[in-house]
Amino acid sequence: MAKFTGMASYAALVLFLASCSWFDQSSDSNPPQGGNDRRYSKTPDEIAAAANETFRELSVQVQSDTHDSLGGRIVGERSTAGKEKITIWYKSVDARNTMVSVAVGKGDRQLAQLVQDRLATLLGAPGASGILSVGASTEGTYDQPIAQCMKAAEAALAELHMAVSRREVHDTWAEMESRQMDSVPVLIQMERTEKDQTRVRFIGGVSRNQDTVQLANRIRAEFDKKIGRQAPAK
Repeated sequence: MAKFTGMASYAALVLFLASCSWFDQSSDSNPPQGGNDRRYSKTPDEIAAAANETFRELSVQVQSDTHDSLGGRIVGERSTAGKEKITIWYKSVDARNTMVSVAVGKGDRQLAQLVQDRLATLLGAPGASGILSVGASTEGTYDQPIAQCMKAAEAALAELHMAVSRREVHDTWAEMESRQMDSVPVLIQMERTEKDQTRVRFIGGVSRNQDTVQLANRIRAEFDKKIGRQAPAK
């Protein structure tokens, strides 16, 4: 009886350790919570190389780096007093596209956006080299496809008497740019997410201040009206 009990305990321990291992492995297959997502027309190998270069340029110490030809995850630690962790997770969507999610600390979306912008620059992604990434911004996620969001964006800018100076539309992302009469630049970026929604980012100016914050919020509010949303999503 004692022998049977011992064997049962051993079996339970093995199952417990196996389940822990499974959970650890599965965490790598899911994007970090609250991450900043973007889809690139790049392979996972290209993303891995750019992620390591991003950490090197930002003086972020790599803590772990696991990946294969389908995706992976690289985790780094900032050289600050708080030693916040930065996670770059990526997964192949199809033969030509890879989804990337960046998370910083306990949900610092502004820093995550900066890391994502730097990664995009290294990958040569459209719009990555623009100076608007340092302006004031707000964003929302919508169920409508990119084509419908672009129509709403154009209607919103027209309502605010802003002429569209550039537009670029692709299957998984799009951009629309305008300039106000006083030459304050405006950029609206769109990209499809892994949940088959469209994330729209509204950027105003080349620096963050009260005026550019109000501008970005104004454009988003008008966009929400045109798309059929009564109030900005939280």
